[in-house]
This record gives sequence, C-alpha cells and structure tokens, in this order.
Amino acid sequence: MSSPRARRVGIKDVAAAAGVSMSTVSHALNGRGRVDPATRQRISEVADRLGYRPNVNAVNLLRERSKTLALTVSSPEASPLSLFDVEFLIRLANAATAAALDAGYALVITPYRGAETFDGIAIDGGIVIDPEMNDPLIAALDKRGIPLVTSGRDLARADVPSVDNDLVGGLAAILDHLHDRGAARVALVTTSQRYSYGVDVRAAYETWCAGHGMAPLVHEVGARLTETAGYEAAMKALGGPDRADALLTAFDCHAAGAVMAARELGLAVPADVMLATATDSENVRSCSPPITALDLHPERNGRQAIALLIERIEGDAAPATTAVTMPYDLVERASTARAAIAPRSSAVGAPAP
Repeated sequence: MSSPRARRVGIKDVAAAAGVSMSTVSHALNGRGRVDPATRQRISEVADRLGYRPNVNAVNLLRERSKTLALTVSSPEASPLSLFDVEFLIRLANAATAAALDAGYALVITPYRGAETFDGIAIDGGIVIDPEMNDPLIAALDKRGIPLVTSGRDLARADVPSVDNDLVGGLAAILDHLHDRGAARVALVTTSQRYSYGVDVRAAYETWCAGHGMAPLVHEVGARLTETAGYEAAMKALGGPDRADALLTAFDCHAAGAVMAARELGLAVPADVMLATATDSENVRSCSPPITALDLHPERNGRQAIALLIERIEGDAAPATTAVTMPYDLVERASTARAAIAPRSSAVGAPAP
C-alpha cells in the first residue's frame, strides 16, 4: 500500500511559523510592499526551512503574466517559409527555446499569418524573425501593447529592438577572401529587398565593389529559397562569355544550386570559378567541393533575442540597448582553395595600416 502523499506547504503555514500575516508573507516573498528587511529575511528563512515552493501559476496571475513567449518567421503569402526550411532558423529557434526555459518562460513557435499570427495566445512577448518592411504583425503587437524583438530588422521600424548579424563586415571579409585569390568578376545571388537581410547583403556587396573598381553583377531571386533558384541564377552568371569567375550567394541553398550549374557548364570549382555563401549549413559543408561560408552563429542570435525580450518584459524602464549586432566567422573550404596571389587592397574591408 502506498504511503499517503505529503501535504504541500502553503503560504498559510509560513505565516503561522513566522508569526506574521499571509499578506506580509506574500509581499516578502514576491518583493512587493513595504516589509522590514529583517522581517523579510526571517520569512525567507522560515519558507526555506519548511520547504515552501510558490505556486507558479498563482504568481503569474498576480503579476498578470503568462510566462509564455511566441516566435514566428515572417514570410510573404506567395512564398510561405517554414521555420524548418533553413538550418539557420532551426538552430536559432532551438537556442531561443532553451534560453527561454532557463529564464522560466515557455516558447511557442507558430506559423506566420500576418497580423493574426499570435491571436488567441496569451503571451508576454513575441519574436519575429526576418520581418518584412512594415510587417503587419509588428503593428498588431504594438496595438496589443505586447513587447517584441526582431531577428533581422523591419526596414520601416528602426524603433523596434532587434538582433542582427554584422553582414557589412562579413560580406567584406568573404569578398576580400575571393579577391585575394584572384577573383576579378564576383557575381552575387541575393534575395528580396523587402527584408533587411537581402538589403544588407546587396548594399555590402555593392559598397565593396565600388571600393575595388569592380562592376556589380547582381542576380536577384526574390523570396525563392531553393536550390533551383540558385541553379538558375548561377547559369546566368556563369554561362556567358563575360562570365563571373567567382559567385557569392546570400543563402546556402543557392550555393548548392550553383555547384550543380558549374558542373553542368563544365566549370571546375575552384579552378574555373570560386563559390562562397553568406550562410553556413550542413548542406554546403557536404557539397562537393565543400563551400566557403560565413558562420553567423544563429544560437547566439536566439539567446540574445530572448535576453533582450525578457529585459523589455521585466524591466522597470526602457532597455538601454535596442539594437544588437552579432559577430561572424569566415569558414574557408575547398570551393575557394586557391593560393592568395597579391596583398589585399587598402579599400573596403581591409585592415587599417
């Protein structure tokens, strides 16, 4: 026969043992009201001795919090993007989920449905990944008074706290790497200009080209994050008489498609054309040859987004930080494995003398 279950110690027990009222115990343990420091300490010691554990649901109701956060990936209806379509997003979401749990919050991941994405969910805050310009979900959260943070930026909302990568520095590093190995015509395959990622990649590339006297060769694929889109763009960039001798892609899937295009055109990588991408993944690591990439450390982005959001939820004042820029690493692989042929120019991206 099983032993009777031990009765849970309640706030009434702590009050009786400490010789104070239940409201004094509540104020002391929740950091509310005016309680003498010595009394607060005595109540805390009694609670510990009795093994008192607060009822989490009751505390959340008292504070009018659900202890639930929500996350989604913004995407246009014409080209819906699942969180699980891109390795970067999977790694970011996994890290954000763990960071939220460590801070005492649950994280709900939902499909994007515009302004209605988080309707019907009691949340304390939301994270929108890669919001489009004037994203309707951001306006909806503002209207509900719900704190939010974005990964990537709404280009029309500089006031919204965000976590983003140093794409200017990262693109300069990868373009310098190609240039140092003899690239004279670097083409770019990039995405829609309604998203900060696409805008930042293109702007960094065009700035670098201007600083090196190189004509920009841009092939935009809209919101198509597929190997087919990369293949089609690479066929154009690499197929003519004035073809590019190096190709940089905004996304890993486009780089994988470029490998197929180079093979079909009879171009050897890296002897005839070098390939690189701005987002690392298992896809490009397992290509033949493996592709040089920027590791944007999405786990860091996820953890930082949660920290920034909780600061907004729990802070008594507006957070001091509203925009966080995360570092990158350039991972050199066989797709650019040529010997450096000349010292780096002192133009864009070069270290100061």
